[in-house]
Amino acid sequence: MKIIIISGIFIHFFVYFSIADEEFVHPGLLHTNEDFERIKNKIELKEEPWLSAWKQFNTSRFARPNYSPRPQKIIYRGIGYPQNYITLCQDIAAAYCAAINWKITGNTSYADKSVEIMNAWSSTLTSIQGNNDIALAGGIYGCHFANVGEIMRSYKGWKAEDFNKFKGMMVNIFFNAGWGRILGNQPTSGSKRFYYSNWDLAQIGMAIAVGVLTDNREMFNEAIRVYKSDWYWGASSQFIYYLHPGYFGQTQEAGRDQGHNTLSIGLGGILCEMAWNQDVDLYGWDNNRFLAGAEYTAKVNYNFNGSGFADIPYITYANYYGNAVVQTMLGPGKGNNRPIWSLIYNHYENRMGISAPWSKKYAIAMRPEIGSGNINGGNGGSYDFLGFGTLLYQQDTISESCYPEGLTARVNGTKVDLNWWGPVYGINYSIQRSTTINGKFKTIKKKIGTQILTYTDSPGRGTFYYRVLTNGSTCAASNIAKAFIGTKLYFSLSFKNVSNGSLPIDLSENKFSIKLFNGASVGVGIKGKQTALSLN
Repeated sequence: MKIIIISGIFIHFFVYFSIADEEFVHPGLLHTNEDFERIKNKIELKEEPWLSAWKQFNTSRFARPNYSPRPQKIIYRGIGYPQNYITLCQDIAAAYCAAINWKITGNTSYADKSVEIMNAWSSTLTSIQGNNDIALAGGIYGCHFANVGEIMRSYKGWKAEDFNKFKGMMVNIFFNAGWGRILGNQPTSGSKRFYYSNWDLAQIGMAIAVGVLTDNREMFNEAIRVYKSDWYWGASSQFIYYLHPGYFGQTQEAGRDQGHNTLSIGLGGILCEMAWNQDVDLYGWDNNRFLAGAEYTAKVNYNFNGSGFADIPYITYANYYGNAVVQTMLGPGKGNNRPIWSLIYNHYENRMGISAPWSKKYAIAMRPEIGSGNINGGNGGSYDFLGFGTLLYQQDTISESCYPEGLTARVNGTKVDLNWWGPVYGINYSIQRSTTINGKFKTIKKKIGTQILTYTDSPGRGTFYYRVLTNGSTCAASNIAKAFIGTKLYFSLSFKNVSNGSLPIDLSENKFSIKLFNGASVGVGIKGKQTALSLN
């Protein structure tokens, strides 16, 4: 049996502390000071759903002020090992609850408890060991623990040397337990084994969290780069790899099972929120691609009050390599209810004004969202999320939002497929078309409903411009999307007014820059008044 050891003793020199290029916002991971002020005010005013959520929060078994930590020298995760990672999960949950209680009530006994738990682990833990699951332990629990430290960093009762020791543990043990693998976890040709999106997403979130905690801009930026790339399993375009009509984004793990599928969505929401609080918009990246995945997953799993599961399209998924893992239908376990939806719904609807109907349904149905360790009998999966989303992420309902956005026009043969994001209060969508961008737009379709925001047009040959309106003329139109049907001129060189030493220009709409290589040149033609292009 191969054992993998990540130890703070053996690799203590691998420290990622650095001088940041820009200052981070502190606290600035899942929660900011503005968030805590909002929550306190809502509780003081006895407003719902915050008041009920606060009462539920304080019934958690991890919100006890007399909780006793149980630090371990070695944490094991993985089949075949003496798995004890639940002990770590429970202590993190208790430290988190204590930190939240301190920020809301101001009671320093809770702050002292949170610090006690963090100090106990940073002075005891030496390594994370096990099989490849140590990457999940380092990623998920590392992200959670870093969030606790970020909340508590301003507490005067936490000594500077203890805070530094905690940061050292987060880098040398948690970060090193998994991040190195994310760059090498791509499948090899012919292999059926590969890592799913949740592995990478856990690591990306952890690197964002530890980067902010330790003021390491390089670490933070690398995590953002990986999410925005096109290659890694946790990259946005791979994690949510296919867009169905209406911007329903089929996720990589949808055909595996819904437990892992909702895990990936929850991890994605966490990393987007932490980046958002550092002024990096991953929520909106690639035309709100994360929302597309969230809405798809919510629609797959929603089944409250006897509503039944909704129909939703699925295309066959396979990884890139020969002898691929192939999934031809939605995976089992529909109805997997995790405390992840309040965060997603409140960002898109109440911050941004973008309709997220399926995420909203889920968030409301699960109010108040429970906390870590309080679902599924307290098994390992119940600690995947810190939870308490109704209390911590609920915003006031947005007062105004009525213009569509994110309109795209994709040519499919002789047809144009239009998709867009609707506003929270959008109804009765209309499609308009013009043959010039500044010309008169003519309405070609009225009264499109709100269930699936898509329309297919058959305009004939030519160049066309589209926009979408809702609620009649009372709201602004969407962005304009362009489509071309026909044979398109890709490249056209003009040698007019070209002389020795100058270059031709591209007359096509692409306007390519012209460069000559390997001895190619422009000169005087044979008859003297013409231009010669020599490729020798």
